[in-house]
Amino acid sequence: MNMRLLLFSLLTLAATAASASRPRLAEDIMRIIGDDHIGVAVIFSDGDTLALDGNSPFELQSVAKFHQAVALANKIGYPAIMTDSVTVTSADLLPNTWSPLRAAYPQGLTLTLPNLLYQSLVMSDNNAADIIFDRYVSPSETDSILHALGSFGSYGIAVTEAQMHDDPALSALNYSTPLATARLMDHFFTADTTAAATVIRAVMSGSVPLGAARIPAGIPTGQALVFHKTGTGFDRPDGSISALNDAAFVCYTHPDGSTGYYTLVIFMADFAGARADGEQKIADISQAVWNSTVLERVKAMNASATVYPAQRRAGTSTAPDAESFGSALMSTIFEAVLDQIIFPDSN
Repeated sequence: MNMRLLLFSLLTLAATAASASRPRLAEDIMRIIGDDHIGVAVIFSDGDTLALDGNSPFELQSVAKFHQAVALANKIGYPAIMTDSVTVTSADLLPNTWSPLRAAYPQGLTLTLPNLLYQSLVMSDNNAADIIFDRYVSPSETDSILHALGSFGSYGIAVTEAQMHDDPALSALNYSTPLATARLMDHFFTADTTAAATVIRAVMSGSVPLGAARIPAGIPTGQALVFHKTGTGFDRPDGSISALNDAAFVCYTHPDGSTGYYTLVIFMADFAGARADGEQKIADISQAVWNSTVLERVKAMNASATVYPAQRRAGTSTAPDAESFGSALMSTIFEAVLDQIIFPDSN
């Protein structure tokens, strides 16, 4: 698959046919959930929605970094989101928190805002997120901006990463229902055509091992682009984990060359097993959604699921030309961010 060409297709997504197997999908997901406290929301490309415990509040944890990025894009717009530089000092890089940025540059550095967003959204760097909260858009402002965008459902953003680490009980103040986050993510990827949103989408297209055991693990390697944001809570004295989350927009190409997509949000609370077991449940739910949404569509097109999509596209990509999608500006933004952040060695 030519991933860059598929990325450009996000600029003008077209709806695809609905699957006829969604009641069965709900049953499959319920079997995977079992007795665990897991909320799931899926929004399909035809606008249909499947939700299991979709209106219950869950801690967002680092999924809130996606909410922050959406608010940032709406506040400062383009070109600021692409051209701003941020000076990070050693004092900004707090210890005792997840921070690949601090590990690599303990004395600080100056970097572009897309690079800082990459650290926050893709590497899930807590210090990077708090620098954005401090310099650009506070938690309360993030909350206000998002609620002004539309009625996506019940959620709230109120505290920084540092505040949650000082007092884990405050994590409950950054919350969302699975449906609310799914609606926000679906709107962002399918309806927000601004240049600033394009920068965020390009940054999120980066693929790293972080979070790979969750939603991406349920999708065959190389068969889709998964734009996702994980969230992980605190280990409790009783051995449980307060939260294991993933929220994703999944984009893929059908054998006929058309673009398909869906939004999937999985929030897990108070998981009593090992983290790997919780992540496997997320991956299993993801696989069930993929099989129902994508493989059933392929079968309906009289194609063999065993050859989708790699064998059908062997040698020649069926992804449409980049010229078919969006304006020259959008394509240029994607290329600029991808070259700078995601693919620094490519031409």
